[in-house]
Amino acid sequence: MQYPGATIMKKHVLLNIIIFPALCILLFTGCDPTKGSWTETIPLNHERSAHSATMLCDGRVIIAGGFDLNSNRQTSAELFDPAAGSWSETAPLHIGRGGHTATLLPDRSVLVSGGFSNITVPHKSAEIYQYTNVWH
Repeated sequence: MQYPGATIMKKHVLLNIIIFPALCILLFTGCDPTKGSWTETIPLNHERSAHSATMLCDGRVIIAGGFDLNSNRQTSAELFDPAAGSWSETAPLHIGRGGHTATLLPDRSVLVSGGFSNITVPHKSAEIYQYTNVWH
């Protein structure tokens, strides 16, 4: 499926972000590198932009933070399970942020750092997501 103006951010990345005037749509898609194709899956539970997406060691993807359509920062986080083809809520971030980084660490945790509380106020903090569905 092709969308005008869509940008694939990285090879085998699972996100396709499409921005239309006054509307931002996030489509989560699964990529099968053996077929070289994209398959649309169900939408996120919370619409968002400027969030992070990190593939975990077990193949799930965690989406964290970002901004809603009204530019309100989000603390919510969701896990996508490609085997089940479904999203589930997980522990929220302690601080709502967008435009942050998320890095998978060697111990399988995810470091989320920086970002903004709104378009102009930067964060100077970090949080770590553990596989126990907890942010530290």
